[in-house]
Amino acid sequence: MDVARGILVKMPVKFFHCGAFLGHYYHATKAYREMCSMTILNKPIINARYDVLTSNIAESVNAMFNEAREFPIIALFNDISKRWSEKFHERRMTYAKLKTTFVPSAETKIMANKNLGNKLLVHQIDEDTFSVTADNGIAMVHLRSKICSCREFDMDKIPYQHAMAALRHKFVDEYGKIYEYSSPYYKVESYILAYADPIYPVPAKEFWNLSLEILERVIPPPEKEN
Repeated sequence: MDVARGILVKMPVKFFHCGAFLGHYYHATKAYREMCSMTILNKPIINARYDVLTSNIAESVNAMFNEAREFPIIALFNDISKRWSEKFHERRMTYAKLKTTFVPSAETKIMANKNLGNKLLVHQIDEDTFSVTADNGIAMVHLRSKICSCREFDMDKIPYQHAMAALRHKFVDEYGKIYEYSSPYYKVESYILAYADPIYPVPAKEFWNLSLEILERVIPPPEKEN
């Protein structure tokens, strides 16, 4: 007991910050995602889901309007509408110049998946069901339902390598069919429509059209903390 107590007394005390543990956690999570297949990660997901944004939207917006937050309320709103109008116009012009069917990120993924699919062995079971053999096993693809046992096709809404191999087997060189088996939300025209609505500034006070209920409402000043 005395020996143990002596060892404990002589051992240096080391404190750990929670950030160190979080760093290990994030690295472990990244490694797990890379190690596990889409089939395992999406097994509990029945319906379509959207990927997680890596950036904090609230922090990004706060940084965008860091100075404007000190403006009077109307000036703040006008600055917000001005910034978003500029962003919307910039995006509209960018996508309007594209000559492709899908946006660049989707086109890049399609090309990569096509190249991967060219290396796979396909066995057709019926009109729309295919068995596709890859290095990591056999995947079942159903083109009409737009699903694959690997779950990549289901989640991304773009044919993954197994589905690409099935499309190649069914349509040979008619790769234009790829777009028919992909989500229309990847289309350039869909992106243009997403930024189509204009954002107007707050009109001058003399042009405000307020209801009597709003005009008669009394708003008390904010309470100050002692």
